[in-house]
Amino acid sequence: MIDRRSVLRGASGLGLAASARGATAAQAAPQSGAAQGTTTPAPTLAPTPAPPPAGRAALPARLRRVDLRIRFMTTRDGRTFERGRETVSYDFHEDGLIAYHVSSHSDDPRIARDALYTLGPDWRPREAFVRLQVDGRYEGSGWFRFEPGQVGSETFNAVQGRRSNVTRIDTPVRAFVAHPVSTDVMLAAAYEHGGPKRQRLPGSYTSSSDPYGRVGPTLKASATWLEYAGREALSTPAGTMEADRYELFTGADAQAPLESLWTLPGTSLFLRAQARGIYSTVYELVEFRAA
Repeated sequence: MIDRRSVLRGASGLGLAASARGATAAQAAPQSGAAQGTTTPAPTLAPTPAPPPAGRAALPARLRRVDLRIRFMTTRDGRTFERGRETVSYDFHEDGLIAYHVSSHSDDPRIARDALYTLGPDWRPREAFVRLQVDGRYEGSGWFRFEPGQVGSETFNAVQGRRSNVTRIDTPVRAFVAHPVSTDVMLAAAYEHGGPKRQRLPGSYTSSSDPYGRVGPTLKASATWLEYAGREALSTPAGTMEADRYELFTGADAQAPLESLWTLPGTSLFLRAQARGIYSTVYELVEFRAA
C-alpha cells in the first residue's frame, strides 16, 4: 500500500492534493450509517478552461488503484439524514484501460445496484455490467458492449425477460449512466471543452429511464445538457482538493440545474454531487484511498 499523503502530493497536478487538515479528516471519517450532517460548501473560484480528459500516462506513475466511499445525505422536512451509501473502486491498468466497480445502496427507495465498467483512457465506456435489486427482490441484470456504430447487449429483467440486442448508433457512446451516483459524473467524458458552454451531450445513454433506476437494466438514450462551471477548491469530509465542476440540466432552456457534479480535473473520477429539487441530496466523499 502506498502512503496516501505521498500519492496526493505527487498527483497535485491532477487536483489530488489534499490539505493536511483534509487528510486528517479522511482518516477520521466516520463509517457509513454512523455519521450525520452536511459538507461545508467550498469557495467557488473563477472558472478556468479545463484540460482535455487525462490519459493513463497523466496519472501518477505508481498509482494503480483508487477506492472511494460515498454517503447520500438527504434533507426532507428540515431534517438531514443518511439515505444511502456507495463504495467505488478504479483500477488503472498498463494498457490504459480503467476497471470501475461500484456497489450502491439506497434506503429510500430501497435499491441495491452493482456495476462493473471497462473505461478507455478517455474515461468513455467500452463495456458495462449492471445488476439491480429493488425492495429486496432481484429486478434484472445486463451486459453492454459499446462499439463503433453499435451497442450489443444481453439483458434479463422482470418486465421483458431475456433479450439479446444489437442497437445501431450514429454517434459513438461517450457516457453510460447506470444510476449509481459515481456514474453520473461520467457525463463529463461526453463534454467537449472549447465548444458551447451548455451542450446537449452526444452519445449519452442510461440503463433505466426511471429517475431512480428501479427498472431495467436496458439501453436507453439520454437527453442531457451539461455546462462546465470551472475549477474550484472543493471541501469534502475526505479532504480539500481541486475539482472540475459541471452543472446538469434537463433542457436547453432550463434555468436551474438538476444536479451539480464535481470530478477530479481532467477525469470522470467522482468527488461530489448535489441533486436539487425533490431529490435534495448531497453525495459526499467521506473516504479516499490511493494505492
